[in-house]
This record gives sequence, structure tokens and C-alpha cells, in this order.
Amino acid sequence: MLLLLGLNLCVKAQQPEASPLLELETKAITQQDFEQYKNTFDSYQPPILDSNGIIKALNAYLVTNCDEICESHLLDQDGKVCLLPSDYDSGILGLLFSPDAKQMIVYSSYDGPEYSNFYENRSEILIYEVDTTQGLKGIQYAGSYTTPDWSLEDLTWVNSETLALMVYRGSKTTQGVDGGYEYLSAKMMFISPAK
Repeated sequence: MLLLLGLNLCVKAQQPEASPLLELETKAITQQDFEQYKNTFDSYQPPILDSNGIIKALNAYLVTNCDEICESHLLDQDGKVCLLPSDYDSGILGLLFSPDAKQMIVYSSYDGPEYSNFYENRSEILIYEVDTTQGLKGIQYAGSYTTPDWSLEDLTWVNSETLALMVYRGSKTTQGVDGGYEYLSAKMMFISPAK
């Protein structure tokens, strides 16, 4: 397997209890607000992947392997690997760089309220600090946020401290989402762990 051949450069912090916790201070916004944030972000954020599947900011490929469980990782031209962890069998839903390209969000979610039969939480957001001049070596785990309250459908950056989220609390089926979508702004706050 490819992950065993390369050097995994960006794993979660060696001592998670020493890592800052990511908290989200959320407030309700409208669907129109969410779409405006997304359109604004999309208008100045170049596509993450180029036509060859390379993340230009890191000069690396985004590779996903699925065999019952999906795993995603970044792979550079030297064979170095950065695993993008997910607690869910379906792997990550997305990856976005902040407007200043100094942070990278990786997010995952489960699509139903019966998540507790399989998982501890419905959604997770991992944040990494990024120095794009160093390629994969410039990716450092900064913190994560998990919640049992809602599943993620989509997210975008508002600014380098705030995300806009499209979430749902019911089940998602081919007919739609029970209870519909909610839209939230989420200010990120890092909390140092107690010593």
C-alpha cells in the first residue's frame, strides 16, 4: 500500500492532550448569507486541484483509496505522504485553504442521526497550519472540532477566523433532508489544554 512506502509528514500531534482544542462559536445565518460567502470565497480562491489533480499550493496530489473504508492523503513528487485522517468510513468530504492560505481545513461527516450506532460524533473539522513554501513539510496539525449535533453538507471560509456551515440534524436520503438545512457562521477559537 502506498501509505506504507512514503514518510507520513502530517499526522495528528504526537500528544493530542497537548494540542489546542478547536471550539466553534456559532450563530444562525440565512441561506442567502451562506451562498454569498461561498460565492465570494470561490471568486478569489483558485481551484484547489488543477486539471492534473495537483494541489498547486502544496505541489502534491490528493489521493483517495477506497476498499470498504476510504483513506485520503497528499502525495508529493518525492513519495512523501500526508495522511488526511477521518473517523468515518467514507473518508474526508473536503479540503479548503483559508483566504490567506495559512490554514487548511479537512472535514468529514456522517449523514444520519443514527451515527451513534457506528461513530462517536456526526461531524469533524480538522485544521492545519500551512506554510506553502515548504510543501508537505509545512503542514502542522493545529486542532480539531467534533460534534454529535449535526452533519456537514458544505462549508466555506468567511475570513481566516470564521467559517460558514451548511448543516442538517435529520437524516439525508435520496428524497432530501429531514428537517431541512441550517446555516451557521462559526468563529474558530483555539483553547489551550489544561496542564
